[in-house]
Amino acid sequence: MRAHSFSAGLLFSTLLLAAAFAARADEGSAAAAPDAASIKVSMLKALNLDESAQIQYQDEQGKSLDDMGFFAEVAHGKSFGARKSKEGGILKATLYLESKEQAQAASKSDPYTVKPGQTFPAYRLRQLAGGSVGSKQFAGHTTLLNFYFAECGPCRGEIAELNALAASHPEMKFLAVTFDSAGDARKFVKETKFEWNIAADAVSFINKIGIKSYPTFALIGADGKLLAIKQRANIGDEEGRVEKWVDSLLPGSKVE
Repeated sequence: MRAHSFSAGLLFSTLLLAAAFAARADEGSAAAAPDAASIKVSMLKALNLDESAQIQYQDEQGKSLDDMGFFAEVAHGKSFGARKSKEGGILKATLYLESKEQAQAASKSDPYTVKPGQTFPAYRLRQLAGGSVGSKQFAGHTTLLNFYFAECGPCRGEIAELNALAASHPEMKFLAVTFDSAGDARKFVKETKFEWNIAADAVSFINKIGIKSYPTFALIGADGKLLAIKQRANIGDEEGRVEKWVDSLLPGSKVE
């Protein structure tokens, strides 16, 4: 079983509430707050979960909830997290409520095995285009790694932005890393038009770095040292935020 969590917590629930509110506004209900049913539709879409998925809902203590009870709590501002896994080809998910303290602890936790300023671990990964790619080939170039997986809704939603980022920074190297199989990764590329080089079947490397949430980015300097590693939820959801984050970390940057 492969279980992977999304960047979760208050930011994620706030974004989904905003999406649900916007959808209702488009339908002429601008004065109405998003209800449990509309939040369920928006949230499951963002998580890329359809009717075929087996979904469990839990409260802060891990006790089972029905779906409407869960989404009613989210509608009242409750923070939440999500875990997804695949067993025997069946997609499973657990959506769980978080107390304020749990959400704050999750946002402050740092699971990564390498810290900014430290030399990033050497790696060599198989890429979809054929052959291998890794730190040796990227030496001397600022490199951005994007950790993602195909069933991650937020990962799918940022593809156009990431393609534009790579196009505007030809001096950099870009690599998307996933635990998905090569077949699933190729399907993802076909569906999303992702233009980065992709390294699939990279679960060992992902675990070595300590990646727990998706999407996550690691920016590595030309000297091979980690400049920063951050979840997308902590960078910002607005279009162009990843590029601003990258630019702010480059040598000589005046971006704030």
